[in-house]
Amino acid sequence: MSNKAKIIWGIWVGFLAAAFNLGSNLLPTAQYLCNGKGAAWVEFVVLAVMAVSGWEFSKWYKAAGSMLVGLLWGQVDMMLAAYVPGFTAGHMFGAVAVGTALTIIVHLCFFPKAFCSTIPIIFVGVCLTFGTGGHFLTNPGGILALGINLMLGLLLSFLVIWVELWLVKNMPAEPKAE
Repeated sequence: MSNKAKIIWGIWVGFLAAAFNLGSNLLPTAQYLCNGKGAAWVEFVVLAVMAVSGWEFSKWYKAAGSMLVGLLWGQVDMMLAAYVPGFTAGHMFGAVAVGTALTIIVHLCFFPKAFCSTIPIIFVGVCLTFGTGGHFLTNPGGILALGINLMLGLLLSFLVIWVELWLVKNMPAEPKAE
């Protein structure tokens, strides 16, 4: 990508980041995340994972399905911690160990080609469930709020990566002088 393309892309990403940050914090659901402080940063976590995962636009539904099912697996971990004797919400070791094992076994053994079986992206949903407080026991509104933020992150990823690929194709790097 040429230096001109890098500058254009940098401005584009900066504008999008600001717009998504503002928009996310203005959503009524923002009050349900991070003790009422909102979690616009969720979109940037999704962007980072999508950027390094080799994401293909034609498989957007797999990323969306996997993130949303990850949100549900995060709830499973919370249920294990709350209701299974020996698993405590404070330490979560057993709940996370069992929940993680179940997630991997279910998706890789029983649904390997399903629209919601991309393991690293599933763990985005699980991780952000813990990070934002989107737990069904204490904050049911957080589940919807996190789901919206995850999908906004996917949209942000699409827009950032799409423009980057367009710039790489249409404004290639200048050959180095010898």
